[in-house]
Amino acid sequence: MSKYLGEDDLILNTSSRIPVCLCIDTSASMRRVIDGTGRDTGETEFVDGKLWRIVEGGKNLLDNMNEGLEAFYKAINSNEQAKLSCELAVVTFDDEARVLEDFGTLDKKRPVRISETGDNTALGEGISLALKLLETRKREYRKNGVDYYQPWLVIFTDGDASDSVAEARQKIRSLEEEKKLTVFTFALSDDVNMKALGELSRRRPISLKTDKLEEFFEWLGKSVSTVSMSQVGEKLKLDTSGMDDWAEI
Repeated sequence: MSKYLGEDDLILNTSSRIPVCLCIDTSASMRRVIDGTGRDTGETEFVDGKLWRIVEGGKNLLDNMNEGLEAFYKAINSNEQAKLSCELAVVTFDDEARVLEDFGTLDKKRPVRISETGDNTALGEGISLALKLLETRKREYRKNGVDYYQPWLVIFTDGDASDSVAEARQKIRSLEEEKKLTVFTFALSDDVNMKALGELSRRRPISLKTDKLEEFFEWLGKSVSTVSMSQVGEKLKLDTSGMDDWAEI
């Protein structure tokens, strides 16, 4: 796990911050092969609530997620203001939630890569940990007199939660009502209960085409860059004109 650079960075770099926390499902089903090139071994295994055929080779959903993350870093670092303003944290969740990367500006980070997976989908625990990280980081901004934009929480899952999301859902809704959080939720497979996912946030969930994750992260990086060049508190409308290329509405 990468730790953030600490309060010295908040003193030396006085740019207003955009805290973005990615909350990513790393249950075993994220290793599903999606490009059709894997070799079916004829064996099966019951994980993540389903019976899966064991396939060797091929590109899986986790590979696409890692390529998408690289695209996000590239998009942010191509903008001089964004790379000093955007702070990224990554939380993953499967059998448990963990901090893969704590907050810090992307100009001093290398793209994080996800490799671990577990059998379950502890979505509620993952969201709760992400919200805790965001709240902690906001306190550090205030302590050091650093302005910040409304935090972003971006949730990805390819299945239904194996734990309770009631507490996390209540916290998200409360923060949204107070205009203290922007939330995006994305379903990465047809196995996701969209009604349940839609209850997490006021913004409806989007079914994201799994082979278009890189395009989505490029859009996300450009959107964060746009915010970084605005005034704190200014209302912005994100450009979604290219959304049909990577999302199913």
